[in-house]
Amino acid sequence: MMNHYYKNLKYISGLFFVFLLAFALVVQAEDENAEKAKKTKRIAVLSFQALSPGEGNTVFCPLCGSGSSSGKIQEGSEKVVEEIFVDRLSKIPGVEIIPSEKAESVYKRISSEKLKGSLAENLTKVGSELGADFVAVGYVYRYTERVG
Repeated sequence: MMNHYYKNLKYISGLFFVFLLAFALVVQAEDENAEKAKKTKRIAVLSFQALSPGEGNTVFCPLCGSGSSSGKIQEGSEKVVEEIFVDRLSKIPGVEIIPSEKAESVYKRISSEKLKGSLAENLTKVGSELGADFVAVGYVYRYTERVG
């Protein structure tokens, strides 16, 4: 009888050890996922836009107001620059890119609700609504393809 008791005790203690080990592995995996989530930076990318000069040959940045001389802008150049930007951004480890379509739809809704809000305020609201750490917006004021 005592021998049967010890066999059951060994079996139960073995199961307890297996469950304890499994629990420790699950906790460790959760810690690693939490650490990985902390390190991952989310970036919302809004569609890049081409800026045309107003008076003369000067364009002004809608975000910061700084002026710069403009030049020829090829049609579709803003998409080319955006693709290059997103491609290079996606190669950086620890960066999650929020698609521009999703960011753009949130931006349009927020900017139409807040007609009097500044661009910076609207971008901040877009970032917080999307859970982004950063919001990237780009303006192209001069672009030509190089040949050769």
